[in-house]
Amino acid sequence: MAKIIVCGQNHIRTPNLPRNSRHTLLQLKSFPTGRYPIERLWYPLASFLPWQPLWGKYHAIHSFNRILYTNKPWFLTFEDHRFLYRNPQNKQEAVIYELLNNRLALDNCQKLIAMSDYAKLRFINRIKGWKIEEKLINKLDVIHPNYTARVEQPKAYQPDQNLQLIFVGQHIARKGGIVALRLAN
Repeated sequence: MAKIIVCGQNHIRTPNLPRNSRHTLLQLKSFPTGRYPIERLWYPLASFLPWQPLWGKYHAIHSFNRILYTNKPWFLTFEDHRFLYRNPQNKQEAVIYELLNNRLALDNCQKLIAMSDYAKLRFINRIKGWKIEEKLINKLDVIHPNYTARVEQPKAYQPDQNLQLIFVGQHIARKGGIVALRLAN
């Protein structure tokens, strides 16, 4: 049984963590929290994930959408390639971004976990031409979110019924809305 620190963006932690884990998961708050998170000072600081001090021993860190700066073993789960920093505004940011992106190729970064096949494809397209491309592709896996099925049997489309599609949020093109509209035509 291992102690694992879970950190990063809250909105993707819940569906991606196991419901009944044999390991001890420590979900820590980012420090500082609330109205003034550290990325408001300088955006690259968001990747350093400062948290409340933990003096106990832990075995690994599972990060969501954030690249860590640590010597402990860690895993990264991501939903999009945006955690890979690019187009920095100044030279100081460029140095930080290159340092953080190269951390993904180190041995203590155990695994890169994409939440979908699309996220994996976008990640692979984003890292094309990088020196560390081969190492990152070898670490890359897809693990879909852990949602429970709430139906006993699948619904079948009946020709006499209207078909309704609902898109939640923005990015209709990224979520396949354009394909659905073409299919409807």
